[in-house]
Amino acid sequence: MRWIIFTALFFIQKQSFAQWVLDSMALKKAVVTNEVLINSKHMESSPVNYKEDYVLLVKSNNDGPKDENGEYYFDLVYAAKNGKGQLARQAFLPFSVNSNKHEGQAAYDALTEKLYFTRSWYDEERGTHKDTIVLKIYEARESNQYANPVVLPFCSDKYDVCHPTLSRNGNVMFFSSNMPGSAKMDLYRVEKTGKSWGVPVKLPSSINGIANEVFPYLYRDSILFFSSDRTGGSGGFDIFYSQLKDTSWSAAMLLPYPVNSSFDDIGFLINDRMNGAYFSSNRPGGKGKDDIYHLETSSSIFIREEPVKMEMQAVVLSVIDKLSFLPVEGARVVLDEIAVDANVAGNSLQWVGGQGEKGEVVVKIQPEILTTDERFSDADGTIKLSLNKSGKYLIRSFKTGYQEEVILYQPSKDGAENTIVMNPLPEAEPVKEEKPVNLPAEAAVGSVFVFNSIFYDYNSSSLKEDAIADLNTIYDAMTVRPEMKIQLSAHTDARGNALYNKQLSEQRAKAAKKYLVDKGIAASRIITIGFGESRIRNHCKDGVTCTEDEHLFNRRTEVLILE
Repeated sequence: MRWIIFTALFFIQKQSFAQWVLDSMALKKAVVTNEVLINSKHMESSPVNYKEDYVLLVKSNNDGPKDENGEYYFDLVYAAKNGKGQLARQAFLPFSVNSNKHEGQAAYDALTEKLYFTRSWYDEERGTHKDTIVLKIYEARESNQYANPVVLPFCSDKYDVCHPTLSRNGNVMFFSSNMPGSAKMDLYRVEKTGKSWGVPVKLPSSINGIANEVFPYLYRDSILFFSSDRTGGSGGFDIFYSQLKDTSWSAAMLLPYPVNSSFDDIGFLINDRMNGAYFSSNRPGGKGKDDIYHLETSSSIFIREEPVKMEMQAVVLSVIDKLSFLPVEGARVVLDEIAVDANVAGNSLQWVGGQGEKGEVVVKIQPEILTTDERFSDADGTIKLSLNKSGKYLIRSFKTGYQEEVILYQPSKDGAENTIVMNPLPEAEPVKEEKPVNLPAEAAVGSVFVFNSIFYDYNSSSLKEDAIADLNTIYDAMTVRPEMKIQLSAHTDARGNALYNKQLSEQRAKAAKKYLVDKGIAASRIITIGFGESRIRNHCKDGVTCTEDEHLFNRRTEVLILE
């Protein structure tokens, strides 16, 4: 059941989408490469979109604890894309997401900055036995560092609900479940009205069969990718897709080689900017159990069929910074061609963009969407495209560090050029850093010295390079004063599970002790203790929104002179 851990008709009334057609030749000629910069000998799987230039994926945390079966827990990490679309730098999400349980496929809603992710759950009173473990989808908000995630209401203690993917507006979720009425693991759809999720509806037989359907990914609200171990594939789990045509989903179709192999292929994600895609596979030749692969093509995998019988117009959109007037590169711009609601006074659109009291985007009237497209601004901050001259477009723009912008654009009225002005978010006030502290050899008994530079990699007990200098000052003092005995304590920030934070802080304190012992200090002279999040030094407790620097202020090592 390795795959599961990573691990009724969709349409909005009066809503339709442009038709997208698979370019089979472009896909068959594609080049597939292993993402060697992020893959390891363990497991990397299930890539999904995360902000503008990042991909979120599932990874074995080989620096953390193991489950009852001796497996490292699966955690969520985000990896940065370089200019060639390759995934390079990666970092774990905070402990509020990555717990002492397994985390799996996630979905990120850029409009509300909410993260939906899979987590294994068990009844702690009954233990961690296999028959008590189920998968649930949790929701967390980025504005509070994903603190205090909550389980979605349609999850259950009796069956699995996992692998979320979202529509563009974040109001429709697809997921996999073995809830009553399922053949095995089937795909479901659930819609949100206001702040409440409705009742899940099983997708039709054109998608769900008698086998397992898992790891869904919704592309442009009109193509649903998923993995299945049904017959007719290449072997193992294969990646299929179904297209929304009018109000019906087409029969599922198999993606050809080199995407699918005779092994497990899951988690398909299209990279529009690079004419390619990411997916995960355990095929031979990788670095570990499951690896992330990058697929590059000479042209887009899916080609949009332009609407017929309409006059098209070449359009140039310019994205600029409101304060500097400089172009903004890499802004994500979503263009929805809309039909004006006839019930609106004056036959005009009423839209309230921006942020509500809790950070959500406020929409007074949801317009009828005719087609939808998505582009990214180039180095000059421009986007060149062809639009229906007589059409009306709702243009939404997003980029990290900027407020969301929403404008109504009509080529026939506003001309062939338009400017999107993005307003930078105010920068948080920097946290006052404490200067590194040296431990003097003459330090009095009972003195406490705080080392803010003895840091560790995120979610890890591995010492960072800049910690070595401070540990050497402790070594020097203990060498000059051989009778000195110390208590070495480690502290974490308040994000994540309190018990896990305590365990992690204990591991970190022991790592610092090991460094000193390896240099020649007797182990009997050092007592270690992990306080976890029990001694927070500022206001950044559970549920409080703080900057990364403010959280970093609490991740420290303290030395108490005992003798």
